[in-house]
Amino acid sequence: MVFRAFFAGFTSAGTNLRSFRPLWRWCVERLPSRREGHTLDLDSTRLLHVDGHQEGVQTGYTRMGFKPCLHPLLAVLAEARLVVQLWLRAGSTHCGNNVVAFFLDLWEQRPRHVRLRAVRADSGFCMPELLQLWEQLQLPYIVVAKLTTPIQSLIRNDMVWTTTELVGIDVAEIEYQSKGWDHPRRLILIRHRCQGSP
Repeated sequence: MVFRAFFAGFTSAGTNLRSFRPLWRWCVERLPSRREGHTLDLDSTRLLHVDGHQEGVQTGYTRMGFKPCLHPLLAVLAEARLVVQLWLRAGSTHCGNNVVAFFLDLWEQRPRHVRLRAVRADSGFCMPELLQLWEQLQLPYIVVAKLTTPIQSLIRNDMVWTTTELVGIDVAEIEYQSKGWDHPRRLILIRHRCQGSP
């Protein structure tokens, strides 16, 4: 009953921020300063809810098919293994929905001694507005590109591949401008030869 009464007090995003942001800041301010900086990993996940009655629970795609779930955004400092930002979202939300505001909120709230040296994210975050923001902030990033038809055609063409130290792994690099990008960006392609393939 005590826990139920406690959590019943969190009725809005504003209340949540007023309560948990000071705790978050207290935690992050105690991180040691790294001369080389921290790597920030962005990700989204699915939280399944069997009964489906919680606020924000909507049907979304999960590894188990379409299920009632939440679809939170996560930001993790890789070296510290610390979640430094989390926003809950409805289960039907697109992976990159509201991610620019999510990142800007984190960027503005972080203590100044926590310097970011790079951002890493999967293909759900390969969005022109997010890439432009990181470039404006002069923040290096590595984002998995979406394997669109134009990129698939690049892979099929006569491309110069470089063999790596790992058996069966080759890499190639090109300047590529995707639809919706205002300028070309560096694209690194990786191919893996399966056993028995020519």
